[in-house]
Amino acid sequence: MFDLDTVIQTAFRECSDLPSGLTDLDTYRRHVLAQLQQPDLIPPLSPRATPLSVVSFNCLLQDTGYPLEVFLPGGVTQSTEVDLDPTLLKERWIGWGVQIPGQQPWSSAKSALEHLSGPEVTEAHLMPKTARSKFPLPTSRDSYVGALLKIYDGLPSHKPGSVEEYVGIVCQSPLPTAMSSDGDEDIDMVPCLHVLSTRSPNVSAPPSPSDDTTRTELIRSLGDCFQPRDGVAGELLLLFFLSYPVSRPSTASPIGTLALNLLRSKSSSGIEMVTRLLMPIVVELPLTLPLLHSETLYPRCLDSANLEAGLLQLAPGTVLVLDEDGMGEGGQLGDKAVKNLQALAQCISEQTLRYEYPYMDNLKMECAIRPLILSQGRSLLPVDICLPVTPSDAVPDIDEPTLQRYRSFLAGHATPSRAAQVEIPDAISAYIQEGYVADRRTNAERGEASADESLKRRMRLARLLALSHEPPILSRDVWERAIALDTQVLARLRQRNEARGSVKPGALSTVAT
Repeated sequence: MFDLDTVIQTAFRECSDLPSGLTDLDTYRRHVLAQLQQPDLIPPLSPRATPLSVVSFNCLLQDTGYPLEVFLPGGVTQSTEVDLDPTLLKERWIGWGVQIPGQQPWSSAKSALEHLSGPEVTEAHLMPKTARSKFPLPTSRDSYVGALLKIYDGLPSHKPGSVEEYVGIVCQSPLPTAMSSDGDEDIDMVPCLHVLSTRSPNVSAPPSPSDDTTRTELIRSLGDCFQPRDGVAGELLLLFFLSYPVSRPSTASPIGTLALNLLRSKSSSGIEMVTRLLMPIVVELPLTLPLLHSETLYPRCLDSANLEAGLLQLAPGTVLVLDEDGMGEGGQLGDKAVKNLQALAQCISEQTLRYEYPYMDNLKMECAIRPLILSQGRSLLPVDICLPVTPSDAVPDIDEPTLQRYRSFLAGHATPSRAAQVEIPDAISAYIQEGYVADRRTNAERGEASADESLKRRMRLARLLALSHEPPILSRDVWERAIALDTQVLARLRQRNEARGSVKPGALSTVAT
């Protein structure tokens, strides 16, 4: 543990490009301490941040596997480097953080790149080549906001893929690589942050409208993404937005998730646009054969010192919109494409992401992704609900006050802490069990499929339906609504499949073709 004075002095000493006129350490220390007293006025890290400025950085931890870094604490003086006493050296933790991939501009009051786009992005703002592979999204790898984090208060337990907010002092530092050395003149310099404090993001539910009126209006607006207005699709989209893995049984799929597949009759961007308006973190991934063969969806470390980001290394709660239309009629899949699809399927069904290290096999880390699959035919991926829809070419017209109310409702109902509050009374558990036994008997008499899958699917819907109400209790009414919703989905799937001649009339199918 080091006090603030030591961190400030260390940053001041290690900064090789002091701003003009800044030479007095005491004056600078008082300036930093004064800034820390007004945290709301601390600006976000941006490519224009000047050396020794104090900034905040709400980031995704991309790489936490660097070795500890040895340094000489500030305030310690030594006459010459030759006479340096090794007992004075200390260690600090370092990691690489990046701006949150897919974070929508409206969701952050402090946007580091909101005034840095188009022609204003100059070569000075570009990331060096060695750092470009450390951002998940290919379209932003040249100019994203990232920094080497230097943390002095012990060994943090952060894992790659977690989100943290840091306040620290900006400097420049070499990016650690397997081939880097002190005498390498061509080593890439990257922004670094000498961390003064850590603030975990607020995961508790903020104040939000909890009345059923807001819920009903939101479902109606979501239903307007389709033609004609589709109440079933609107309600399923709402439940999808609220989904989050709340527990992870060792022998079953995570509880609280919902992988939703909208079977579109045509391509349309309306669903994606409304999702970006309502959800704070949205990443769109058009699946194509070239992408599956050229990109890597999972993080991998090739040289034991540098973890390259994968497209699926995303912040918890990210809505991942997967558009399968670009897959066309399919084609030959090489080994890389197969591994990518396996990683994607694992991310959806298990909520885990594969990390590839040269010294470790089958390493998986937990993730929390909301997968929305858009397709015009049978999905390649494991899904919980398939719903045929007809998207509208128009985007619902939502005024700003209503939009803010919708966002507040979703923000308050879609948190992990609230998801854990869903209550299932013993009487309702017994009621559901009785219905399940009756369904098994009926299905056996009719020669139909087992009721097990129906029960699992309906339980997913029921938990999320309960979550959308106040208080979040799975009542008999909620359970009956889950059954009705599931029945409507199956009826639409049956109608679609019968129209295509893929099943016999009257047979139920949960798989679209």
